[in-house]
Amino acid sequence: MSKGSESTKDSSYQTPRERPRPSLTNYRNFAYNILKYLEDDIVGDKEIPQNQLLCVKCLEEITVDFPKDTVFCHVNTPCIMIALPILIKELSSETSQDSEVMEKGTGDFFDLYNSIINMEGQEEIAKRDVIKSYFNFGKALDDCFNYYKKDNPKRTAQALVNKKVWEQLPNVSDDALRKKKERALKIFELFNEIGEDKIQKIKSFSASSISKLD
Repeated sequence: MSKGSESTKDSSYQTPRERPRPSLTNYRNFAYNILKYLEDDIVGDKEIPQNQLLCVKCLEEITVDFPKDTVFCHVNTPCIMIALPILIKELSSETSQDSEVMEKGTGDFFDLYNSIINMEGQEEIAKRDVIKSYFNFGKALDDCFNYYKKDNPKRTAQALVNKKVWEQLPNVSDDALRKKKERALKIFELFNEIGEDKIQKIKSFSASSISKLD
């Protein structure tokens, strides 16, 4: 079956706001709690009940203040319970110097996808550059979906996005493209909530580890 005929059935692309993931509310609360600890103006006086912020793997409450007898989750690595205080510490640090990748927020899917591949293949490239490449790809997917959604039902809009991506990346396997899209949308989802500029504060987190914080 050709990619074109599969596109009408493929639901792997869905926007951050509309993907039917049960952990979506938890993911947004995670983002808001990061902003709250950073005293970001975006949050203001918004209250996020702590009992709404649970690790989706171990179902334990996520908090930045751990008691001495805390037993960390062994179900998933990295568990949000372990990662949250580390991530907040990094996001509270000084912003690193902008890279060329940070300036490239536009481009077609071919360029955006290959930017990810190129960055992942160079160990000397900072992790935040890979994260930014994923963010750019996720933003392009989201923008494209919103464009098509203006005149089409959601399912049709998703199929049109898939078709456009496949046309520009005909030599990429469906599985590889699906994984890249899922990771890109998760990273876009998080940093679109807490601020794209926060990417430049990342030091130890990889794109893979951040995409698992859901």
